[in-house]
Amino acid sequence: MTLWFVPQWPVKNRYPEEWIKWFPNEMEKQKLDYMTVKGTYDYGEYNKVKGDMFTSLIGSSDWEMEQIMHLLRCVNEGDTVFFADLDFPGFILPCMQLLKCKLKEVKLTGYLHAGSYIEGDYFEPVADSKILSEQAMYNIVDTIFVASEYHKDLFEGEIEWDFYEKDKVKVVKIPYYKTLLEFKRPHRKWDVCYTSRIDEQKSDKQFLEVVKNMPNRFFVTTNKPSESLPNLEYHPVANRKEYFDVLDESKVLFVPYLQATFGYNVLEALDHNCIPYAPEDFAYPEILDEKYLYHGKDGKWLNYGIERFINDDEDIIFDFSPYENCISKILDLIK
Repeated sequence: MTLWFVPQWPVKNRYPEEWIKWFPNEMEKQKLDYMTVKGTYDYGEYNKVKGDMFTSLIGSSDWEMEQIMHLLRCVNEGDTVFFADLDFPGFILPCMQLLKCKLKEVKLTGYLHAGSYIEGDYFEPVADSKILSEQAMYNIVDTIFVASEYHKDLFEGEIEWDFYEKDKVKVVKIPYYKTLLEFKRPHRKWDVCYTSRIDEQKSDKQFLEVVKNMPNRFFVTTNKPSESLPNLEYHPVANRKEYFDVLDESKVLFVPYLQATFGYNVLEALDHNCIPYAPEDFAYPEILDEKYLYHGKDGKWLNYGIERFINDDEDIIFDFSPYENCISKILDLIK
């Protein structure tokens, strides 16, 4: 039996670049018979087209089509296929259908990042029709992995009862490996950082209100803000190291009241001793203690919480083991 690992298009400076390394490393440790199926890509080759967000439509489609052709040629009876992204850009579903037609004993598994049920997801404008393909995917895939109970409930809530299977969707958290470095909290350059995307899907309006309400504090954003303010610095980052440098030099990470796929930015902040301040909704309560969560969008409450954490020089204590064991857990469940 061969385990086929099918990574998602490696979006520059985001976690897919790390998944391509982390999953094979864990498979090597477990001495599994596996193959990684990658496409080819050149970041400079793909110009932005209408509809592009942080992922290139053309780049990710080219990547996925190459993967599909390789899988259809090479997967055999008894093999297992793990798709690192079941949902985007969307050609995997017909590939799974063809594999199931061709092979009776093939096992299909994968990680569901987000879908039409997520507010602000890429496919939200066509959610009414997209859910039909997600239901079809649910029927074909043997095991689906998600980051949180929150995402499991959302996804299963869209599945018609006649097709529901109790143990098909597994909550495994997200892969993340803590760094071995220690980052002390005092004497940091910025009081608050903001690393969330700023585009048509993700507005920075709430963050800018916080900046205006705290004129004596210093803020930084890694994405170009929609408005310039005297106490807000735009600090673009070219790679993951520069991004982590911003976390190292910030006391608080402000997480907006917007739905996030996982909350990777929260884990990264915790790892770099930068206190995340996140909304009480979505998946955040499954990651953070209540003291790191704010309630609603009330400006006074936000200002109070942020000020409290800016003045807090205590190092963060957080258990990363469930995230460091995530890939191992997935592999145990699909063997």
